[in-house]
Amino acid sequence: MSHCRYWFYFISALEPFFNAAASQFILGQSIPITLWLSLAPVVLGVSMASLTELSFNWTGFISAMISNISFTYRSIYSKKAMTDMDSTNIYAYISIIALIVCIPPAIIVEGPQLVKHGFADAIAKVGMVKFVSDLFWVGMFYHLYNQLATNTLERVAPLTHAVGNVLKRVFVIGFSILVFGNKISTQTGIGTVIAIAGVAMYSFIKAKLEEEKRVSLIPNAYRHI
Repeated sequence: MSHCRYWFYFISALEPFFNAAASQFILGQSIPITLWLSLAPVVLGVSMASLTELSFNWTGFISAMISNISFTYRSIYSKKAMTDMDSTNIYAYISIIALIVCIPPAIIVEGPQLVKHGFADAIAKVGMVKFVSDLFWVGMFYHLYNQLATNTLERVAPLTHAVGNVLKRVFVIGFSILVFGNKISTQTGIGTVIAIAGVAMYSFIKAKLEEEKRVSLIPNAYRHI
């Protein structure tokens, strides 16, 4: 695994902090200090589970920061736009915009090598039918994953969505163990436990704050009935 990917995992684990800051300063949502603190074990656990070594690399660091900021603002502004349209339409617009933005650099940067070697090597290795089939199913499942993520965002706060997105890496590690029989290090195991405990703590504090908010909206005359 390259150093760029190590830094991507590490910085990506900070997504809840980026999202909490954006929620507070862009959406105007008040994030209690207890909720801020509950994010720490999530970030620490995912970082430990994802990394086995950490060597600084500017390319990896900058790429990870751009990715983090982009995902944060996508969630924030998608949530704001959901007051005027539903999540399915939001995802359709995002997909169209992403396609228009990504096609030119993909063709310019990777197009020649992809046409010259990529397709030919893949087809020679697995055959045309399997290549097309795998390409279709990868695209289909990735589409469904993003559609589900956008639909989930419609039902939860951006910060909760960010925490779930980070925890996803822990579940990917878990499924890789069950399906592929991959072995994990002690560090990865400890990080996984810390991350899950952190999410449980975040969920408990979030639920408690929601309950306090609900109770505060009930008139005093009805609270003791």
